[in-house]
Amino acid sequence: MKRLLSIFFVVLSIFTHADAKHLKGGWIQYEYLGAGKSPNTSTYRITVRQYLDCSSVGPQIDGQITVGVFDAATNKMVDTLILDSVPNASVILSKQHYDACINPKPTVCYLINKYVTTVDLPNNTAGYILAVQRCCRIKGIVNLEAPTDSVGITYSNKIPGLINNVSYRNNNSPSFVQKDTVLICYSAPFTYDFSATDADGDSIVYTFCDGTTGGTAANTSDYNGIGAKPITPSYPPFTVIPYSVPLYDGGFPLGTNVQINTSTGIISGIAPPTIGDYVIAVCALEFRNGVLIGSTKKEIHVTVGNCSLSAADLRPQYINCNDLTFSFFNESKASNIISYLWNFGDSLNPQNTSTQPTPVHNYLDTGRYHLTLTVQSQGGCIDSAKSLVKVYPGFKANFGVMGSCIQNPYQFNDSTYSKFGKVNNWSWNLGEPSITTDTFSVQNPTYLYPSLGTKKVKLLVQDSNGCTDSMVKNINVIDKPSLSVPFSDKLICFRDTIQLHAIGVGNFSWIPSDSMLNKNTANPTISPSDTTTYYVTLKDFGCTNTDSIKINVTRKITVSVQPSDTVICSIDSVHLRTISDADFYNWTSNTGVTIPAIKEPTVAPLINLATYKVIANVGKCFASDSIIIRAYPVPTVSAGINDSICYGYPYQLKGKTTGSTYYWSSTSNSLGGDSATLNPTVTLNATSTFVLTAFNLQAYSCPKIEKDTVTIKVFPKVNIKIGNDTSIVASQPLQLMINGNFDTLTATYLWTSVKGIAIGLNNDTSRNPIALLNADVDSVYYIARATTTNGCFGMDTMKVVIYKTLPDLVIPNAFTPEAIQNRIAKPIPYGILQLDYFSIYNRFGQLLYTTNKIGQGWDGTFKGINQPPGTYVFVARARDYTGRVIPKKGTLVLIR
Repeated sequence: MKRLLSIFFVVLSIFTHADAKHLKGGWIQYEYLGAGKSPNTSTYRITVRQYLDCSSVGPQIDGQITVGVFDAATNKMVDTLILDSVPNASVILSKQHYDACINPKPTVCYLINKYVTTVDLPNNTAGYILAVQRCCRIKGIVNLEAPTDSVGITYSNKIPGLINNVSYRNNNSPSFVQKDTVLICYSAPFTYDFSATDADGDSIVYTFCDGTTGGTAANTSDYNGIGAKPITPSYPPFTVIPYSVPLYDGGFPLGTNVQINTSTGIISGIAPPTIGDYVIAVCALEFRNGVLIGSTKKEIHVTVGNCSLSAADLRPQYINCNDLTFSFFNESKASNIISYLWNFGDSLNPQNTSTQPTPVHNYLDTGRYHLTLTVQSQGGCIDSAKSLVKVYPGFKANFGVMGSCIQNPYQFNDSTYSKFGKVNNWSWNLGEPSITTDTFSVQNPTYLYPSLGTKKVKLLVQDSNGCTDSMVKNINVIDKPSLSVPFSDKLICFRDTIQLHAIGVGNFSWIPSDSMLNKNTANPTISPSDTTTYYVTLKDFGCTNTDSIKINVTRKITVSVQPSDTVICSIDSVHLRTISDADFYNWTSNTGVTIPAIKEPTVAPLINLATYKVIANVGKCFASDSIIIRAYPVPTVSAGINDSICYGYPYQLKGKTTGSTYYWSSTSNSLGGDSATLNPTVTLNATSTFVLTAFNLQAYSCPKIEKDTVTIKVFPKVNIKIGNDTSIVASQPLQLMINGNFDTLTATYLWTSVKGIAIGLNNDTSRNPIALLNADVDSVYYIARATTTNGCFGMDTMKVVIYKTLPDLVIPNAFTPEAIQNRIAKPIPYGILQLDYFSIYNRFGQLLYTTNKIGQGWDGTFKGINQPPGTYVFVARARDYTGRVIPKKGTLVLIR
């Protein structure tokens, strides 16, 4: 970062180690009293104010101090002045009144000694540097590198001589107002008035600056056993004190949260969190008619105390230069605030007050308002703070720049807009690295750059209302004016006239000037008969640049369209490649479609034999060519529409195509060897998708492969069940029933027999008809059919045997589990409606098997173990269709 380092005054004070802890700072002032006693001299009053701890007594207070006078041009000493302490002039600055919200209340006190003398100085050119030196500072200064007790102090000031051949010797330096009883609590907001007055009415700009070192304990000794001996100050320039960077330096002596107002000298912000002493140096820059003539520095030690502030705290002022809205908050870090009352000073606004901790207020109009905050803490502390609010929207920094090249100065023109004020402060940094001569405080500076490249120019502006804004622009400092031509090589036809073009700012000249009109303009007109290179020169305020254009002259041109005659599919497009040096191209075709007048158009032929012709020209020279494109149709293909069939049914695919070659593919294996047949028949047991692929293999045809897809949905197989074969007795009603995997409510039914009629049924289209068969029928073979709503059907059969006897339950007398027939012992029902039970016992009376299901029986095992051959007892009971009970019991033989 570039910094301006101008030392105009220095005062150094050195104490012995025994007395150094009482030194708190100081500064020097001079006053012009008129012409001196001798010719070509001036008389000045020199005043030094030295700050000590209020407890300083006896030898800790200097009776005399030494001021060195140095020629500002050579830094050589020209005189030494011994200044006596002014009797009864000591001032004690002590803080007497503390806010009730501060706890504890630190002591803030300074003893200020005053030393005065008068001196006549010859009127030299560079002026004089005044200096006082003492040793040493106290230990443990927070913003300096340790050890600090060996660091001396230098105060200085400069009496100006001639500046720009104008004398400023009759000048009075600014006088600080000495409001130094500021109380600073750690991590708390504070304000410190470091302002000064100027007897000449010069403008003052305030800034933090570097403190400087001075003598050491080694070059001072006891003076008559009373105190530190006055010494002759060392030669300038003086060394900057060792700040504890990066937390602190001369520009931020209390850290980055504390700033100084350049216009008022008010130091404000949030105090650092570390308790202890800090060095602060402030320079009051003195301007007269925009010229910096001096800088008066005051250096002081301030203490950041171990105290807390539970109170209201506001910034010194609030300003909004963008709109009418402000967001306020209490700057105090107190955490025990229980109530807030804001008065925004906007008396005509019904929303003039707020009890919110962080209110947002919209002012009704521009102007100045007095803001008041009153807070109350939990301990009963009530405090208030006031601030000035400036509402001046409509402020925007801006500037323009004019310049040609490094050979000439660049002119910067401020164009800042201030709706409610007047711009009165400018700070320019013209972006030249490594030097400090590119900063200005005038409105419209002029600057001659010493180097090429991009410069980052920054303008910081302020108006009479205190609005500030900045603008940053990059400018390019070049070695010659900007010059360019739209082309460097151009073809024209013999006898043609063409206008040349150059882009830039300045005076143009062209050569050769034969057959040229307006040769001293940016756009001359030429009519060359042969190929010629034209050179243009641009001059702008002494800066020069050149460029050239070659004009190629031809008496004929050629054009060729590529590719040669070609074959494409009718849905494709073709990019026509044109080989030519022409400037313009005009296309026509027999398709009726307008073609863009470009060198290489893309076309989509709409007919089989499409002819495209181009006429290319350069001025009066032209040529033509054409191309024929054969566009053949893409083969069409249709796999048919999606369809549905019943399980196991055959289906014929309905394919169509204009392609010469085609084949089917499928998600199933149902095609067999018919994949190359256009309409194959397939039998499907599951939903399948078929793809028909077609293409042309003949010459002069579109070779694209086209596909179409069809899906054949297969309805699930219809499964029905009407029961096992059975037997009944004559005239016994038999209830039949169709069951299956379909919706029984929407299906239709049909019963028949092998004889073609539904013998003995009361309804042959019912799902559950009743069969009543007479004794003249031996047996019937029923066939049942169920048809679903999608037309698919299923079938089942049942044989019914008719007995001529009464209903009965017949139990076999023997069975053989290992045989093919009679493998289980089960009851055979005749006209039986219900089996109550059928049970088997061994000869020990143990129950081996029981069931109540008709058709089930014993397999000769018990708990999975084969029972031995022999005789077993059974008992059974059944009921016939009339409800008559039929009991049975007896024995049966198990044969193995």
